[in-house]
Amino acid sequence: MDNDEIIFHLAEDRARYFEAVTPPIIQSSNFVFESIADLRQKVVAESENYVYSRGINPTVDILRKK
Repeated sequence: MDNDEIIFHLAEDRARYFEAVTPPIIQSSNFVFESIADLRQKVVAESENYVYSRGINPTVDILRKK
């Protein structure tokens, strides 16, 4: 895999972003949880779940994978 392929395609799931050529930049968002228990469970593993967008969000996820 060459650098161009990594930069432009790796970790991008275009179907998830309405077939956008470039994934949208998600600067801030509110995330919904099924219950208080679900929120608590995700806060414990905050580095693996979308809890607060300044910590981890879909845009940061793509960057980390690249």
